Amino acid sequence: MALPVQPDAQVILPSQQLGGFIGPLVEATVSGASLYVDCNKGSNQYLVLTTASSVLTLLNPQAGAVIYLRVKQAAAGSLNITTWTDVFFAGGTEPTVTAGANLLDWFKFTYMADLSKWYGEVLGQDFKA
Repeated sequence: MALPVQPDAQVILPSQQLGGFIGPLVEATVSGASLYVDCNKGSNQYLVLTTASSVLTLLNPQAGAVIYLRVKQAAAGSLNITTWTDVFFAGGTEPTVTAGANLLDWFKFTYMADLSKWYGEVLGQDFKA
């Protein structure tokens, strides 16, 4: 039996309370050694590494923004993100991207507006594509 809902009422489904859907997967911008994750494009982004040493920059941050990023190695492998612009990781150590060909790493970034910094987490590494 369905419960009556007012036409203008906000309905929160259980999956929304636990985080739920994070949005469609969109491609981040890769320009040579520069990698750009633009918050205006969405919260679920991916990129394929193309150079040995890349610089990752997150653009257009908003207070409390959370971005999920999937990073894929190129077929040759052994490429890395050497600079994570304005991102802090636990222990102060930036992660090394998995080196194997076509492997995937997952990251999560949360923006803290009062500090003008991103906090990064490694969600998982060495996934098979």
